[in-house]
This record gives sequence, C-alpha cells and structure tokens, in this order.
Amino acid sequence: MTTKFRKSVFGFNCKDVEEYFIHENTLHEQKINDLHDEIHALNQSVQDITAERDSMQKSLEDFQRQYHEIERLAENIGKLYLVAQSNAKEIMLRSAESSFLSKKEVEKNLSCVEQTQISLQELKNSLEETSRSFHQQMDEMLSSIAKTKEKIEENQAVEQNAKDQFSDVFELLER
Repeated sequence: MTTKFRKSVFGFNCKDVEEYFIHENTLHEQKINDLHDEIHALNQSVQDITAERDSMQKSLEDFQRQYHEIERLAENIGKLYLVAQSNAKEIMLRSAESSFLSKKEVEKNLSCVEQTQISLQELKNSLEETSRSFHQQMDEMLSSIAKTKEKIEENQAVEQNAKDQFSDVFELLER
C-alpha cells in the first residue's frame, strides 16, 4: 500500500506516520480477530462432529452387541432345528401305529423351521440395510471432517500471512 506522508522540517510528518501505523494496526487486529472467530467456529464444528462420531460409535457398538445376540440365537435355533429333526425321526421309527401323529409333529417342526428361516432372512435384510446406512453416515462424517480440517488450515495460513505482513511493515518502519 502506497501512502504519501507530508514532509516536515526533520523528515516526514510524525502525526501522518503515527496515524498510518494506528490505521494499519487496527486493520491487522480486526483481520486477526475475524480469523480467530472463524477458527473458534470451526473448532466448534469439529466438536459437534466428534460428538456425532461418538454417538455413531455407540450405535455401532449396539449393533455389534445385537449381531452377537443374533448369532447366539441363530446357533440356538440351529440346535433347536437339529433337536426337532431328531425328534421327528425318533417318532417315525418308534411308532408305526402313530404315523398320523408323527406326520403332524414333523409338519409342525417344518413350519417352525420355515418361520425361523423367514425371520432370519428378514433380520439379515434389516442388518444389511442398517450397515449400508451406517457406512453412508460414516462417509459423510469423514468428508465433513476433511473439509473442516482444510478450512482450518486455510485460515491458519491467512492468519500467518497477515502476521508476516505486519511484521514486515513494522521492520521497515524501524529502519
């Protein structure tokens, strides 16, 4: 910035130079304050995103617990299926005269197995949808964090540039 100072007997007019310094200092302080405000706002965004990430982490842990419970239930259902199958075979071998009752028992067990299979398929579909949704939210959150980081780095570079400019001007005036 080119500034013309009035001349006096001993060089430049001191009041002009002093006003110029005060004006430049005020501009630099305002710019630094604005950058600090923006950094504070971005830090708040980072905190909000971190809180959201923590919440999603808790959801993931809940889903993992549910997944393990489902695995346990599936294993028990498999055992129940084997027991039901074994019972059906035993009934058929031991009682030729009660073939009708055995057939009913087998049909009942098969119905339970089919219902179990349907329930497990629905549960599997639900878990897949939940997993897709979770991955999408994680991708969005990671993208948001990356953008916030870039903005903070840009603001820090602008702040450092403003400080460097002020230091250069100050050094020139001290000479």
